[in-house]
Amino acid sequence: MTRVAIFDYGAGNIFSLKNALEKQGVTVEVQTQVDKLKGYDGIFLP
Repeated sequence: MTRVAIFDYGAGNIFSLKNALEKQGVTVEVQTQVDKLKGYDGIFLP
């Protein structure tokens, strides 16, 4: 299963992106700290 992070830097509609990815079967985690972005298959910067 694909695991991605959305980096929340305080701008953009991250929850629409999160819902769209989850509908495609992607495991999504929202992160607010750069040091926690390691180990993902992909990172989104909305």
